Amino acid sequence: MNASLVPLIRTSGIAHGIMLSIVLLALFFAFSWLVGIGGNWTLTLPDILTFIFIITFTYAAFIYVVSIYVVFIYSAHSDIKRMNNGAMTFGQGVGISFWIGLASGTYTSIITIFFVVLEEASVNMREIFDLRKMLFLFIVIFGSIIFAVIVGLVVSLFTKKNPDAATF
Repeated sequence: MNASLVPLIRTSGIAHGIMLSIVLLALFFAFSWLVGIGGNWTLTLPDILTFIFIITFTYAAFIYVVSIYVVFIYSAHSDIKRMNNGAMTFGQGVGISFWIGLASGTYTSIITIFFVVLEEASVNMREIFDLRKMLFLFIVIFGSIIFAVIVGLVVSLFTKKNPDAATF
């Protein structure tokens, strides 16, 4: 890998990851607003219809999230290719996806934890840094990295363009 591209790959991945997390947070807040967080469930018709809506929206949201990841990873790959004379190896594409997953997972999980904590009535610093919430933070970050790398593997297959042998 070209050593001069490593900071560029990291910077591009983190920038696109932050933009991705803003879009994912907007999707999370819209979902939270539509269905509400928590609540008492009973087996009445409106609650059953709401439950069906949640399941339908969850599957649709998964398709939206995959599409959003593909768009942001493709955008980051295009930026790197533009700055590298149209060339990007498969490994560079996967590396960009890693940085996108790390940045979006970190930012999204931190904002989500504070959103959920602020929804609770009594908040003190001990509850904010509870072990379960910190475990949630690391699981979301790790899951986001894995998800971004899996999507990045597929996107990199289509966006890679190996440089000429003379430029290596």
